[in-house]
Amino acid sequence: MTLQRQSISAETAPAGTARNGLRLAGALVLAAVMVLAAPAPEPATAAEHAAEKAADKAGEEAAKPEAAKALDLEGVREAIGRGEAEKAVIRLRVMAAKGNAEAQLLLGDLFMEGRGVYQNYSMAGNWYRKAAQAGNAESQFKLAGLYQKGLGVPLYLGRGRELLISAARQGYAQAIESLKKLGIEPPPTPGTPAARRPGSSP
Repeated sequence: MTLQRQSISAETAPAGTARNGLRLAGALVLAAVMVLAAPAPEPATAAEHAAEKAADKAGEEAAKPEAAKALDLEGVREAIGRGEAEKAVIRLRVMAAKGNAEAQLLLGDLFMEGRGVYQNYSMAGNWYRKAAQAGNAESQFKLAGLYQKGLGVPLYLGRGRELLISAARQGYAQAIESLKKLGIEPPPTPGTPAARRPGSSP
């Protein structure tokens, strides 16, 4: 009885409705075939993903103008001058960790003064030491002062004198003056004959 009703209703249904139903069914079949025929995307491995990310980052760095890179440290100094030391410290830490002696010196200064970070003489000494090892005369002078006072580092007068002599050899005026106050003859600076000391008449 049910089958007979369905066949009757199909026979008596308007021709347009039947055609629309067939078109819809055909479109669905075609869409299913296209989905099945499309190649499945290969899942990217973690290494491929990391390599792609590194390449993107390298491209961004390459696009960054050289002049902007040179101004990074100057921009940090300006931010500190504006009282934005906390923001500047973030960028400064990155530069210092990459071995920039000027950034290490400046970070040491901030720890000495407690600007943008908590005052910490030991951390100041740590950053001065890194810059001093790179040959930065100002850091050698400041680290010498810490050793002479036992501030954040062990009290070690001999090491303080060695650092002052190293800074004085580079012509760092404050180190030369400190050696004179200690009664130590400053070493000749580069380009200065041994007989002619800084401050002496020609």
